[in-house]
Amino acid sequence: MKLSRLILAIFWVAALPAEAAIALVAHTAAGAASQEAPAITRAIHTLGADFIAIGATTYGQDSSHIVISDSNGNTWTRLNNYVDGSNRGNSTIFYCLNPITSADHTFAAIAGALGYVSIAVTAWSGVAVQAAFDAQNGNGGDYVTSLSTNAVSPSEGNSLVITIVSGQPQLGSPSWSITPPFTVVDAVDYSPTMHTFIADAYEVQSAATPRDITWTAANGVNVLASTIIAVFKAGKPVVVPLRPIWIY
Repeated sequence: MKLSRLILAIFWVAALPAEAAIALVAHTAAGAASQEAPAITRAIHTLGADFIAIGATTYGQDSSHIVISDSNGNTWTRLNNYVDGSNRGNSTIFYCLNPITSADHTFAAIAGALGYVSIAVTAWSGVAVQAAFDAQNGNGGDYVTSLSTNAVSPSEGNSLVITIVSGQPQLGSPSWSITPPFTVVDAVDYSPTMHTFIADAYEVQSAATPRDITWTAANGVNVLASTIIAVFKAGKPVVVPLRPIWIY
């Protein structure tokens, strides 16, 4: 039987874009200028970021008393509060998915009469813009020179792991180091009439790897401190469905 017409269907799929690795876009940190004053950061360039995290700390009260604001009017989600036994440093992380960004983005935090607020801000690209939060943990200690975050276990590879440490030193001001492969980003020194100390650090993972890392006051200063560690998932590539191309 002779075919008068041959119809071919060639199925075509666009090349899947490579998943963009999580990358740090911008960062800053600040402490309050007085006990009851807000901590206000310098302006940073957050264009290109799809996720912003703010490590925050206050003295003598749960971090639920901290109110975060920013110059672009974003909405913030707070993780758990972790505190030392003497209630000197209350640590938490606030985050915003798919934030409004700008070339001159500022951030502020205030916590009422007890105050002593400090914050550490990091802006990121490549984080999932929906359901990014994965896991958290934390710890506190009195008169210690090092402090473990306790363990977190990322559920996926390529995740962002963020941690902060905060509180009050017994004497002086600590200089912080952290277990590799984490990288310290910013640190705000303690001021007895203004704000608690804070430092933040991160790791961008390849394979999903459990972490229980340690902050160490490298200069041996005893601290009353708390820490939090949190995991956020990477964004996923867009899958382009198969599409037939008909040839007559």
